[in-house]
Amino acid sequence: MSNELLRKAAAVWDDPNESMESVEARIHDGVPKEKLTERADSYVNIAFNLFPYIQFPTNGVILEIGSGLGYIMEALHRALLAHSTPAQSIIGLDIAQNMIAKAEKRLQKKTTLLLPSL
Repeated sequence: MSNELLRKAAAVWDDPNESMESVEARIHDGVPKEKLTERADSYVNIAFNLFPYIQFPTNGVILEIGSGLGYIMEALHRALLAHSTPAQSIIGLDIAQNMIAKAEKRLQKKTTLLLPSL
């Protein structure tokens, strides 16, 4: 994929003027904000149930590509703590800089959840 196509794709997700509420409604199919944490937890639980043989090393580093606002990162962090295998860090990458900025704001710089700029 060319860099120009990547920039066009990122632009769809990268509106600095879009409110957090608007982003949450748009990328989460209109699911109410108060249900987003529960929804992320269910996605992670489904993954653990579908792939029970996956083992995460204690203090490992996990990368989520296309992390959006970070709900899945947060849910994975909770699930790993519940399984007594906490991650050293969970890194979220997203092609949209403003999505990263919104995720950082929402997550309030939780130390194990990292959102580096690309």
